[in-house]
Order: sequence, then C-alpha cells, then structure tokens
Amino acid sequence: MSSALGGSGQPIPGPPYPPANASLGGIPSILPDVPLSVVFLVLFLIFGIAHMLILKKNKARGHKFIFNGPLAEFAFFRVLTTSLRIAWAKHPTSIELGIAATVFVYAGTILLFVVNWYFVQRIFRAQHPQLGWSKIYRVVHAVGIVAILVSLALVIVGAIQPFLTLNTAVRHIDHSLYLAGETYFAVFCFAPVIVVLISLVLPRNGIDKFGAGRFRNNISILTAATLILSCGAIFRCVIAWLPETPLCDSEGRPVQPPSYYSKASFYCCNFLTEILVVILYAITRVDLRFHVPDGCNEPGDYKRKSAYTIIRRENPAAVAFPPSVHPEPNAAQQ
Repeated sequence: MSSALGGSGQPIPGPPYPPANASLGGIPSILPDVPLSVVFLVLFLIFGIAHMLILKKNKARGHKFIFNGPLAEFAFFRVLTTSLRIAWAKHPTSIELGIAATVFVYAGTILLFVVNWYFVQRIFRAQHPQLGWSKIYRVVHAVGIVAILVSLALVIVGAIQPFLTLNTAVRHIDHSLYLAGETYFAVFCFAPVIVVLISLVLPRNGIDKFGAGRFRNNISILTAATLILSCGAIFRCVIAWLPETPLCDSEGRPVQPPSYYSKASFYCCNFLTEILVVILYAITRVDLRFHVPDGCNEPGDYKRKSAYTIIRRENPAAVAFPPSVHPEPNAAQQ
C-alpha cells in the first residue's frame, strides 16, 4: 500500500486526493474553458429544447417516436455537465467539483451510442427481416446494451476511485477497469457502421421500408453520426492506452503534459462531436426517418403495420425528407 506520508514526512490529507497524472483537458481555467463551456451550454440547451418540442408535437398528433426523449435528456445532461465545468474553472482547487464534472462527462455520452444502436437495428431488420427479427440478433442487440452499461460503471469506477485511495495496487486495477470500459465504448460507438456494412454485403430480397425519406439517405445520416461520435470515442480510447503522464516529476516540479491532453482535444472529442450529432438528428428529423409502427415483432411488420404514406416532392432540389406525412390507415409505405 502507498505510504500516507508526503515527501516532507507530513501526513497527506485524507481523500479526495488531487490527481497524480495528466487527464484529457486537465483542470479547467477561466480562459478558455468558461467561454467555451458557455457556448456549448447554450447550444445544448437550444437543441435539447428542440428535441423536446419535436417529441411533444409528435405525441400530440399520435406519432410515437421515443428517441427524441433520450436526445433531449442527453442535451440537458450536457447543460449540467458544462455548468459543472464552469464552476470547476472558478474553483480549480475543488477536488469534489472535479470529480462531479468528470463523472458527468463520462455518464452522458452512452445515450447517443444507444440511440444509434437502435437505429441500426431498424436498418438491419428492414434489409434482412428474417435474420433481423431472429432470436440470435435479439440476443446480440440486448447483450450490446447490457455491456455498455457495465462498461460505463467500469469507466466511472476507474476514473473516480483514484481520487479516493493512495493504494498503488488499487489504482492499477482502476486503470485496467478504465481501459476496458473505454475500449468497449469505442467498439460499441463504431459498431453501427460495421452492422451497416454487413447488412449491405449480405444478399437480400427487397427492403421492409420504414420511415420517411430515401432509405439510403437514412443510412448515410446514421453512418455520418456514428463516424462523428467515433472520432471522439476512438481518440479517448487511444490516449487511455498510452503511458500515463505524471503531473510532477520525482522532485515535485510540474511536467508539461503531451499535446493530446490539451483543452482543444477535450472539447473537440467530447462536446463538439456530441453537439454535431444532436443538431444533425434535429435538422434531419430522425423522428420521421427512423419511425416504425407500434406492434412490430416479426418480418414484414414495418410495411404491414405502417400507418403512413410518404409523399415526395418531384422537385429534385427539395429537402431529402418528404415535406408531408399524411396518416392513411392500412396504407403501406412507398
């Protein structure tokens, strides 16, 4: 177990302890962290409200699409995250604020991963109804969700417990847990692209169409969102596997962290990638594109149970998704 005495022989104050190694973004400061955090706070608030309004409007007209809810919740979660980072920047010596801000950074992002996981499930089922509705695929889908929740717990424990102990053996275990969690985060985040590629390669007979807009455009939107998020997830995974950088050398002098720990890396690989996806899903109206009827539980249900006829503009310059979606009971999607 690590010694509880400092270099001068004096007892080290009890937990929480200050960080010993460099981390992505480091400890925030008034400049540039507060202005950047305020910008992202406003953006997340605006588009969180946008997704909530879409959800309420759809509910009022009987159009059930629950995923605007998690998207709005994620955006509001990031409002709180950026608020904590602003508070931490104003009180940089507060280890408690640092712990809270760190937890919120990790805890929110999986909501977007899970939304993409459900979207790619709908794409795969549309292209391969028999396999997509099979028990095997259901199990794979469920295991993916459970595993990301377990990975979240590993990441939080691995990131937070070092603040609470000086035991080097425990800290080594924490780092291993953190590596495992971040690695699965990256794999799960990128997984929809892999599923889409598999779906495109496998032979198929027609498409069990769902939602509004051209099917290939919907695939492109999901792929773009996944790749944007993957840039951040893979970057965080890579730097997690790199050797840790102590904040001070053996003589207690500060050490300049490598550039990949910079504040620019933190904001670009976290908040920027996330807000781009939140905005993309709002302006492309995923509530129309990825909507499936209630009660779908077997191959062909996307078409058979559809209550919408999609009417497209003949003008090729029109927006990608149809300007009107008219309820017509028992009408199959075109």
